[in-house]
Amino acid sequence: MFCFIVSVARVTPRAADDLFTMELSARVDAEQQTAHGQPVSPALNRSPRAVLATKSGTKIRIRWSIVNQEKTGIIPDVTVHLLLDHDQKDAVYESALVMDFAAQARSSADFVVAALAPGNYVLRLETIGAARSHGHEHAAVMDVKVRP
Repeated sequence: MFCFIVSVARVTPRAADDLFTMELSARVDAEQQTAHGQPVSPALNRSPRAVLATKSGTKIRIRWSIVNQEKTGIIPDVTVHLLLDHDQKDAVYESALVMDFAAQARSSADFVVAALAPGNYVLRLETIGAARSHGHEHAAVMDVKVRP
């Protein structure tokens, strides 16, 4: 008599295997930092966040893009949320858009944020609602340090 035990585990794809890609960049003068989207999961080890350092009175150029690189299939009703948060208390800049990401669909933005007061900021681009059909959310995060 033989007994076979089969175990099935749900595997969350690594960021490199994920065809829903996200990139966030911030530039001040000649310095630029880029963060790539990663699946949001408390179990994943996160690498240290990118840090953009600047001084107060300078403007920050922010760019982001999200692409559904799948050949077929749609990721419907996804909110793309961007937040620039000061000391994790006050939203300095916030935007959101809702879209259906058809196969090969892309969304992007390119804008400038006015001079920031000295302090520590978090710049976060995230999806809300992708998990319903895609299995997980995505986030790209970086720190912005503004000195006097």
